[in-house]
Amino acid sequence: MSGGPYIQEPTIETIRQIYMENDTLAPKEIWYKLQNRVEKGERIPSLSWVQKYCREELFPNYKRMLEELKETPWNTATLNSEPINAEAIPWLIALQVSRKKFLSKPITLREAKWFNRFFELRNDIVIKDSDVDNDPKLKKTVLSHIIAMWAQIYAYREKMDTIAGIKKPDYTDLDSHLVELDFEAVYTTAAVRTIREELAFTGTENHSKDDLAKFYSAMRLSSMEGIRYWEAFFLSHSLGDPDMSEESIGMYAKIILSLIGEKSFDELEKSRKKSTYQQRLAFFARLRQWCNENPETEVTTDNFLSIVSSIKKFKGEKDRVEEMMSASSIAAAAAEGFNKRFGGTVDKEESGERTKQTNPKVKDAGT
Repeated sequence: MSGGPYIQEPTIETIRQIYMENDTLAPKEIWYKLQNRVEKGERIPSLSWVQKYCREELFPNYKRMLEELKETPWNTATLNSEPINAEAIPWLIALQVSRKKFLSKPITLREAKWFNRFFELRNDIVIKDSDVDNDPKLKKTVLSHIIAMWAQIYAYREKMDTIAGIKKPDYTDLDSHLVELDFEAVYTTAAVRTIREELAFTGTENHSKDDLAKFYSAMRLSSMEGIRYWEAFFLSHSLGDPDMSEESIGMYAKIILSLIGEKSFDELEKSRKKSTYQQRLAFFARLRQWCNENPETEVTTDNFLSIVSSIKKFKGEKDRVEEMMSASSIAAAAAEGFNKRFGGTVDKEESGERTKQTNPKVKDAGT
C-alpha cells in the first residue's frame, strides 16, 4: 500500500490471517485482534492504517478470490469446473463425510484441486501407527486425511497470495516440507520463523524451561494453527478446521494446550505411542463434540479436570477409549499444564495421593 508509515510484511501477513480466520470482522475488530498477534519488535500499525489497508487492498482482493468460486464446498456436481482424477473421487466423497462427522469445514474446490495433484503421493506415505498400517480400510482413511491436510496447506497459501496480489506465487518452501512430510508447514511463514529464529527449537534436544515457555508462547500465535499442529502431531494429520463457533474453537485449543502442558517433544512422543491411533482419534473427536455442544461453559482451574473426565466418557459410550496420555499421568499433566499456562489452582490426584498446586499469578485464560 503506497504512502503512510512502513509496516513490516509479517504484520501485514498477520492481518490477512486474522481476516481469513473470520471474514465477518470489521477493520476495527481486526486491529484489536492484531494487538496480541504481532511478533516481538514489530510495529503495530494505527487503526487508521488498518482501515485504509482493508478498504483499498484486503477486502477487494478477498472479494476477487471469492468470485473465483474456489471457496465453495466440493461435491460431485462441481466436477466440470475442477476435473478430478476418477480414482480420487471416492476418496474425496468419503473425506467430506468424515469432515462432517468431525465437525470440520468441508473440502473446498480449491482444496480438492490440490488433493488431486497430491493424490499419487498416497503410495509413498509411511504410516507410523501399526494399528493403521495393518487395517487396509483404516489406512485408506488416514491417507486421505494426510493428503487433505497438505491440500489445505497449499490452498491456504494460494488464498493468501491471491489476497496479497502476488502474481507469480512461489511454493518452494512448502515443497521442501512436503518432500519430508514435515507437518510444521501447517503454520504460517511468520509462525515458523518465530519458532526457528527466536527459539532455534529442533525438537530433539533438551531445552531450559525458559526456552520451552517461549516455544509454547509462539505456538499460541493462533488458536487455529495450534489446533492444526497438535492434531497433526498426535494423528499424523489434522481433522480439518473446526466448523464451530469462535468460543468453541477457543475452548478446544485451550484444552489441548493445557493437556500438553510444557512437556518436551520426547515426552509427548512417548505419550503418543502409549495409545493407538483410533484411541487418539476418538479423544479429539469427543473433545470437538463436547466443545461444540458447550460453547458457553467457562473452563476454569476448578472444573478443568472434571471436564476432561467427562470428555473421556462422553455420550456414555461403552468402549471407554483411553486419553491420548496414560491414565497415570493424565491428571498430573492436566493440572500442571493448566496451572502453568493459565494460572490459578488445580487439585491433582496421582497414585492415590492428593496434592495441591498453586500459582499466584492468575492470567487471562483466553486463547
